[in-house]
Amino acid sequence: MVHGGLRSKGEDVKILQIVHGFPPESIAGTERYCEALSRCLLRAGHECLVLAGSGRSAPQATLETVEDGLLVTRYLPLEGRSSRWTEEYDPEAEGLVRHLLAAVRPDLVHLHHWLHLTNNLVAICADLGIPVVVTLHDAWTSCPRIHRVRGSGEFCPDPIATAPCLTCAERGPWQGDEEIARALTLRREILNAELALA
Repeated sequence: MVHGGLRSKGEDVKILQIVHGFPPESIAGTERYCEALSRCLLRAGHECLVLAGSGRSAPQATLETVEDGLLVTRYLPLEGRSSRWTEEYDPEAEGLVRHLLAAVRPDLVHLHHWLHLTNNLVAICADLGIPVVVTLHDAWTSCPRIHRVRGSGEFCPDPIATAPCLTCAERGPWQGDEEIARALTLRREILNAELALA
């Protein structure tokens, strides 16, 4: 029996893991954790699928699915699409994620990372009535440089609320302080809303 979107104890649950990359294409810590967790859930009798970002692109934004004991769908963005932190929202990704969620109909989404996908994944799931849990593997939600390491290679010791992101955030040569300040404020608002919805 399903309660509030989740099944009772002892019943199989369909879980969609969302992560920024996945083996064998990407094999860092978050990706390995997500892979191990997904395979553990499968062994426990649950249905587990993965939606991952990719470092590759395509002539048209698309989803590419492979199965190797685990169904993995990768989002390939449009060739030439910027990967700058100021353009973390991807309308093509949103449309394809909505389509995938409607087709898969998971009981639960476990979000590990937004990078290489779009920054409104929890909002998309909330809009579709799908519960989401988030595991924060790094400082991406509070730092546009991801790991709170400044361009000089030094760790940023400042409290998150007062971090000097304006002087540290990567920018193009044409982007001034005012534009970056607005982008930082918008990013903080979007990601705070994402975390509040999870």
